[in-house]
Amino acid sequence: MGQIIQKFIIDPIQEQKNEIGKIADSLIFYANIYSNPVTTQSERHDQASEKFRQHSSLLTSKTHLIPRYKLWSFCRIVIKPEKIIKASERLLRISNNMYLGPLGANLHGPDRDNVGIRNSNDVDEIKALLNLVI
Repeated sequence: MGQIIQKFIIDPIQEQKNEIGKIADSLIFYANIYSNPVTTQSERHDQASEKFRQHSSLLTSKTHLIPRYKLWSFCRIVIKPEKIIKASERLLRISNNMYLGPLGANLHGPDRDNVGIRNSNDVDEIKALLNLVI
């Protein structure tokens, strides 16, 4: 019985927590990239964009692997599902906003100048949603 609980409940919860730790690492490592979107192709911006998109996908998929998620959320063992969804959405938005113009956020006027600020605000929201202290 202990092996079943370990394999189907504890391990998936641990995998989700591990992914949240990796997200924290990327938020720190790529801060200079997502805070400064560019208009021309950049290998570093491509890497960061792909990394944040992958984090969004993995956070969602690892959450779905946890059986009875709402029960564990109610017991405060895992983060509420609404917060996971919102954090995943913010990770995707950061991924999409690594570039300005035709390569990414196709915004004009003051909105275009504020994409880096919006990305930083999204990061602050992700930190709050996932209870990250970084």
